[in-house]
Amino acid sequence: MRWNSWVTYALFAALVTVGAKLWTPVPVEGEVTDFLRSVPGGGLWSAFNGFVESKWAFAAAVLAVTFALYVFFQPRDVVLPLAGLAGGMMIGWVIQPFVERPRPGLIGMVTLGGFPSGSAMLYASWLGAVALVCMRRVRSDGVRKVAVALLAVFIVLGGIARVASGAHWFLDVAGAWLWSAAWLVWLDRATRGVSA
Repeated sequence: MRWNSWVTYALFAALVTVGAKLWTPVPVEGEVTDFLRSVPGGGLWSAFNGFVESKWAFAAAVLAVTFALYVFFQPRDVVLPLAGLAGGMMIGWVIQPFVERPRPGLIGMVTLGGFPSGSAMLYASWLGAVALVCMRRVRSDGVRKVAVALLAVFIVLGGIARVASGAHWFLDVAGAWLWSAAWLVWLDRATRGVSA
């Protein structure tokens, strides 16, 4: 088997998952988490957290973006972000019961949902797949770069919001990003010929 970049992301994600299973927090993770909690965000962190925690707002955004992709690009392009979202959710559902990592403030209690961060998985897998569509379909180089950069900023801010609010450790978010990256790179390779 040829070495692929999705395998690299998956291996890093697996190592982070094992680390999250063995240690809570992982050495130096407490310091990184504390630093991110000290980053001033005003109402920004609350807005990001409220957006994902409000299933209606997130679902409405998914529907609006899906409709926009359907109207402005080819109808088959709507499948990629929906597949990204579905895959990210399934990966989280499989890994969370295995790791059973408590959230900050709940150390000593076994809770499902600490690792990987489900919200960070939603942001990264869905918005990352929207970025893939933009990279494939937006003709203007400048518009494409701006769109992908904005989507990347939303992914990062969404992850930081989960840590800054105390809902997750930093490794929970980093693991979500790595698993999402592995899924998206695989999805990109698997669908490259289909959506060309």
